[in-house]
Amino acid sequence: MRRRPSAAFAITTFLGLAFGLAVGFSDRGVVPVLLVVLSAPVLLAVGTRRPELVLALFLVAGQFTVHGVLNVDVGLYLGTLVLVLTITAVMRDGLPAIPVQIALAVAVAFIVLVGVTYSHDPSYGVAKGLRFATLGSLAMLAPLVLLRAEHSVERLLVWLWLIGIGVSLAAIALSLSSALAGRLVSFGGGPITLGRLAGLGLGIDIYLVATDRRLRVPGLVAMPILLMGLLGSGSRGPVVAAALAAGAVVLGILARREVRLTRLIALAALMLAVVGAVWRFLPEAIVARFALLTSYDPGVSAMARPQLVAAALRIGASSPIAGIGTGSFAVESGMAPLLYPHNMLAELFAENGTIAAAMMAV
Repeated sequence: MRRRPSAAFAITTFLGLAFGLAVGFSDRGVVPVLLVVLSAPVLLAVGTRRPELVLALFLVAGQFTVHGVLNVDVGLYLGTLVLVLTITAVMRDGLPAIPVQIALAVAVAFIVLVGVTYSHDPSYGVAKGLRFATLGSLAMLAPLVLLRAEHSVERLLVWLWLIGIGVSLAAIALSLSSALAGRLVSFGGGPITLGRLAGLGLGIDIYLVATDRRLRVPGLVAMPILLMGLLGSGSRGPVVAAALAAGAVVLGILARREVRLTRLIALAALMLAVVGAVWRFLPEAIVARFALLTSYDPGVSAMARPQLVAAALRIGASSPIAGIGTGSFAVESGMAPLLYPHNMLAELFAENGTIAAAMMAV
C-alpha cells in the first residue's frame, strides 16, 4: 500500500511533465516533441528499478549539447526526470541524512542564485544562477536519495564507466572515418568533454580491475580504449586530473586493504605499458600539446589560467563580502569572451563573496 501514492505521484507528474515539455518544444518541430514524450516513460520506468542509469546519464548530460534538428537541452530534460524519481523515492522512503558538506554546497547554490539580483550581466547571470541552484543542487542531493545501498553506488560507477567507454569508442570510430591528424572528439561534445568522460571512466576502470573479479577482464579490455579517448582528446587538464584521480583510487584501495600491493604494482606496470602503446598512435599535434606541460611556454590557453585566477582574486578583494554578482566576472575582468576564471573557489570569491567561497571549500 505504501507504494501507491508514490506511483500515482510519478504518473501524474509525468503526464504534466510530458504535456509541458511538448508545449515548450512545439516550436522546434515534431521530432523533439516525440523524443520527449516517447522516451520519458521509458526512462522513468527504468529509473524506478535502476535509478543508477538515469542518474548517471543526468550527471554527464551537462557535457553534451544536441543541436540541429533536435535542439534539446539534455541536462534539463534528464534533470527533470531525476527530480521525479527523487521526489518519488522521498515519498516512499523518507529523507536520508544530509552530510554537512552537501548542505553547505546546496546553500552556496542559493547564494549564487541571490547573486543574480546584483549581477552586472543579468542575462548570463540569471541563466547561470538558475542552473546552478536547480540542476546543481539536484546533482548533489539526488544521489543521497536514490543510492541508499552500497550496491547502488557500485552500479552507478559501472554505468559511468560504460558511458566513458562508449564516448571513447565513438571518438575512435569518428577518427577512423578520416585521417587522424587532430584532437579526437565525440558526439555532442568537444575534446574537453571527451577527455573528462574518458578520464572519469579510466579512474573507475582502475578500481574495477583491481577489486572486482567479475569485471577484471572487461576492465583490461576497456583500458586502452579509455586511454585512447583521454590522450587522443589532447586535453591537458583532464589528463592531469585523471592522473591525480588514479593515484587517489590506488591510495584508497591500499587504505582499505582490498587487494595486495603486488597486484597494484602489476596493474600500474600494465597501465604504463598501455600508455606507451597508445602514445605511439597519437598525432604529432597532440604530442606537441602535452609537451607544453613541461615547457616554459605552456601555450596561450594554459597561460591564460593564472591571469584569470589573478583577476578573480583581485575582483573579489575589491568586494569581499558579497562579491560583484553572479555572472559578472567577464564584465569586470575585461577578459571577455572568457566568462569564468576556470577555478571554482576563485569564481565564487569574485562573484559571491568570501562566505560562499569558504562554504564551498569545506
